[in-house]
Amino acid sequence: MKRYHNYMSIGIVYLSKVINAILSFLITYMATKNICDTDLFGKYSYVISISAYISLFIGFGFNDALMNLIVNSDDNYKNKNLCGLGYLTNIIFSVVYCIIFYVFAAYNKELKINFLLILFSHAIIINDLLNRIVTALKRVKILVLNNFLINITICILYILFKTTYINYLIIYFLCYFIYTNIIYFYYLKPNFKEIKSYMTLLIDKVKEYGFHVYLGRVSSMGVYDLDKIMIKVYSQVKYVGFYNLGLSCINPITMFADSIMSVLFRDIAKKNKLDKKIIYGNIVWLVGVGILFISIGKYIFMLMFGLKYKYISDNFIWFAVLAFFRGFFIPYNNFLAVKGFGKYLRNTAFILTIFNIVFNFLFIPRYKMIGAIWATILSLVVDDIAHVYYYKKAVDELESSKEVATLKE
Repeated sequence: MKRYHNYMSIGIVYLSKVINAILSFLITYMATKNICDTDLFGKYSYVISISAYISLFIGFGFNDALMNLIVNSDDNYKNKNLCGLGYLTNIIFSVVYCIIFYVFAAYNKELKINFLLILFSHAIIINDLLNRIVTALKRVKILVLNNFLINITICILYILFKTTYINYLIIYFLCYFIYTNIIYFYYLKPNFKEIKSYMTLLIDKVKEYGFHVYLGRVSSMGVYDLDKIMIKVYSQVKYVGFYNLGLSCINPITMFADSIMSVLFRDIAKKNKLDKKIIYGNIVWLVGVGILFISIGKYIFMLMFGLKYKYISDNFIWFAVLAFFRGFFIPYNNFLAVKGFGKYLRNTAFILTIFNIVFNFLFIPRYKMIGAIWATILSLVVDDIAHVYYYKKAVDELESSKEVATLKE
C-alpha cells in the first residue's frame, strides 16, 4: 500500500511539475512577445540569472543543515522550531543579498535595476528555504501549490499588462515574495519561542555537514552560472536569452528524477542504498523523452517562437544531451544529502567546478553559446562519474557500519 501511495505521489508531483513547467514556459513566451527586442529580453534573462547567481553565495550551509536535521527527525515540535529558526536566519541572509545586489546594480546602470526590484528579488532566498523544508518533511504538495500559484499569477499578469522589462521583473519577484511568505507561515506554522535552544544544534550541523555542502555548491554552481556571464562578454546579450530559453525547454526532461526524489527523500533516510528501479527508471526516462524532444520538440518550438529564435531549435540535439547528463546524477546526489555525506557532496562539486572552469574557457570565447552547451555537457559527464563513485563509497561505509553494529549486539 505504501509503495502504491509513493507511485501515485510521484505521478501527481511530476504532473504538477509539468504543469508548472508549461506555465514557466508560457511566462518566458509572453516575455519574449511583450518585450519584443531580443537585446531587452537578454537583459531580462540576465537579471534573473544574476539574482540566482548572487543568492548562491548567501546561506553558508544553514539551509542544507536545516534540511538534514528535519529529514532525520520525527519530532513535530522540534521541526516547527527549526522552521522558525530557519526563517530568521534567512531574513538576515536576505539583507546581505539586497546589499550585494544594490552594489551590482550601481555598477551596471545600463540594466536600470531599481529599488523595488532589489527588494522583492530576495524572495528567491526564502523560496529556497521553503522548498528544502517541505521536501524534508515529505509535504511536496505544498511545494507544488506554491510553484503553481506563483507561475499562474505571473503568467496572467504578463498576459494582462504590456510594460517594460524591469516592471516584468518586479512582477516576477513580487509574486515569489507574496506567495512564499504566505505559504511558509500558513502551512509550516514556524515557532519562534525557543530559537536560542536550537541555534547550537543548527550551528553544529552546519559545521559537520552544511558548510561542506555550501563550499561545494558555491564552487560548482557559482561557476555553473559563469557560462551565462561569459556568453554576454564574448557575444551579444541576446544569446544569454537564447541560452536560458533553451535550458528552460529541457526542464521537463529532468523533472522526473526531481519528482521521484521529492517524494522519496524522507524514505531514503531509512535505507542504505538506492532502489535500482529508481536508477534504471531515471535513465530510461531521460533517453526516451530526450529522443522525443529532438524529433518533435523543435517543430513545436518553431511554431511558438518563430524564426527569430531558430538558432535555439537548431541546437536542440545538444540541449537534449545536456538534459541527460544533468538528470543522471540527481538520485545519487539526493542519497548523499539525506545520509549526511557533506564532504562527498563537496568533493563532487569541486570536481564539477574545476572542469567547468577549464571547459568554459576552452569553448565559450571561440564558440559562444554552443561552446557553453558543450562545456556544460563535458563537465556534467565528469560530475556524474564522480557521483557514482562517491555513492558506491558511501554505500560501502553504511554497510560496514551496519555490520559493526550487528557484531556489537
